[in-house]
Amino acid sequence: MQKASLLLFATWLTLALLACTSPKRFIEQGLKDLKNHHYGEAVNQFSEALKIESRNTEALMGRGKAWYFMDNDSAKSDDKAYLDFQRVTFIAPENAVAFAWAANAKRKLKQNTSMNDLIEKALKIDPNCAIAHCIQARIFLDEQKQNEALNAIHRAIQLDSTDAYIWHCKGLVHNEKEEYDKAIDAFNKAITLDPYFAKSYENKGVAKINQKKYFDAIEDYTRAIDLDPLNSAYTYARRGRAKAELKRYEDAIADYNKSISMDSSNAWAYFNRAYAKGELKQHQAAIEDYDRVIALDPKDDMAYKNRAYEYKQFGKRAQIQSVGVGSPQIYSQTTNNFSSNCMNCRGTCKSHCTKCSGAGRTLEYGWETRYLTEYDPISGQTQTKEVREYLPSNATCNRCNGTGRDSYVSCLACRCGN
Repeated sequence: MQKASLLLFATWLTLALLACTSPKRFIEQGLKDLKNHHYGEAVNQFSEALKIESRNTEALMGRGKAWYFMDNDSAKSDDKAYLDFQRVTFIAPENAVAFAWAANAKRKLKQNTSMNDLIEKALKIDPNCAIAHCIQARIFLDEQKQNEALNAIHRAIQLDSTDAYIWHCKGLVHNEKEEYDKAIDAFNKAITLDPYFAKSYENKGVAKINQKKYFDAIEDYTRAIDLDPLNSAYTYARRGRAKAELKRYEDAIADYNKSISMDSSNAWAYFNRAYAKGELKQHQAAIEDYDRVIALDPKDDMAYKNRAYEYKQFGKRAQIQSVGVGSPQIYSQTTNNFSSNCMNCRGTCKSHCTKCSGAGRTLEYGWETRYLTEYDPISGQTQTKEVREYLPSNATCNRCNGTGRDSYVSCLACRCGN
């Protein structure tokens, strides 16, 4: 009896030690987290598995996918995703799926040359690899080859009609082709296969907002945020856009604020927040947001134009001043300065020129090239920098010839001559 008990204990101890030194339980939990779109938890579980077995391809593929689907800190996440997929291609050079996902990571990183090499390698290894055709469709979509993208995604679905991600990508293709009903059908199929697929809810909202179904879009965006609150920076911005379309500007700004707090490099959120603030007559705040957009994306022409419009609404003229190293700083100088001596009309009785509001000069907008001298305190040298701005410039008003007064109208309340 005692010998039997000892044998049982030894067997139990052996199994316990094997469990502690096996990556299996971490991989199983990581796959569950990945399926539920809990990407941070999945990364942790797969990382534990890799501590035990560093060349485990299942753990590397799982962690790579978790990194890939993370929105926050996306550039670093995409780099990490690619490194995990790349390791699998070294360990298992005939793994077509690993090459395909490595190409997908490179696509997000906009490294096109290596991306194309990787997807070609995947399809050469296995011409019937469904996920490779799906990712090739994403590549075609980025290259504005919509028909090729549609053919590739149809091929992927023929090979595997049970993969939610493939149906999700089909929805993206139809969104780009402005076939919004077909896009919604594809996203619904993806959600049927994977009810926790937040990105499908989000992009279904994109289709609905393009159909001007703003309330429905808000519902889809809210569902996406509820499912994946930690990776919802763009979803908040998109929901804000839907609210702005309904003229709920304060609610929209709250969503833009949340988006920016999660991703401070989101120029699109700053741009839309600026527009909402402008609609609420918060012109100075709108100008500051457009400044941030331009700092993040100096080639955004619409940001320059909208900022100039806000300056005009604010009654100020934008000028450039060079202040040390960095982007040119903006300051404002008022241009409207007409009389308000009359206690009845306060100078608003139309006696001033109706075109220039009494300033004698008008603001005309256009692109200007300026050369700024900047001082670098580190090197101790100065350098000249060319800056293009969409700015107003002063011109003599051709209605009043610069006098600021309209001789045909006077204040009837006080005859003050204004």
